[in-house]
Amino acid sequence: MTRVINISSDGYKLSPIRFHDYNFSGNPIPTSEQPPANIPAHMKPDPAHGKNYYGFTAYGQSKTANILHALSIREKYGKDGIQAFAVHPGTIWTDLSRSLDEKDYAFIKNLDEEWKTHDQGIATMMVAAFDPKLSDQREQVFMSDCQFEDIEEFAKDAEVAERLWQLSAKLTGIEARL
Repeated sequence: MTRVINISSDGYKLSPIRFHDYNFSGNPIPTSEQPPANIPAHMKPDPAHGKNYYGFTAYGQSKTANILHALSIREKYGKDGIQAFAVHPGTIWTDLSRSLDEKDYAFIKNLDEEWKTHDQGIATMMVAAFDPKLSDQREQVFMSDCQFEDIEEFAKDAEVAERLWQLSAKLTGIEARL
C-alpha cells in the first residue's frame, strides 16, 4: 500500500479555498470563500483598504488545499491501493514566524495550545505513514496528535476537492495527463 502524507495544520481553519481570488488580487469573493466569521478582523484581507493579501489567510488556504489534495488522491487512486492523509504536526515554534508584525507575533505566541518539540511534531506524520492499522482507513483523512479528527465542512467537500484538483491541473499545465 502506498501512502501520501500531506503536512497540513489546524491553521486550515483560517480560510477555505478562494477560487474567485486565489492569488489575492483583490477580486470579490463570495461568502463561502471568505475566512470564517470567528477569525479576528485584523487577520483577514481587506481589499476596501488596499490590503488584498494577508499571510494567515494564505497560510490557511494552503493548508486547506493540502487536506483537499489528500481527499482527491484517495478518491482518484484509492482503488489502486494509494492512501492519502493530511497531518497536523502540532503547534511547533519554527522560523515561519520570522516576519510577523508585533500583533501577529503576539497572537501566535499566546495560542492556548501545548507547544511541541520538532520530535513530538513528527509523531503524527510517522503514524500516518507507517501504522499498519491505517491500511483499511477509508473515511477520515485528517490526523492530529496521532488520531483522526473531524474537520470543517469546507475542507472535506468532495466537489470542492475536485474543483481544486482541476484548477491545480490547469495552473500547472498538466491537465492533459490527469
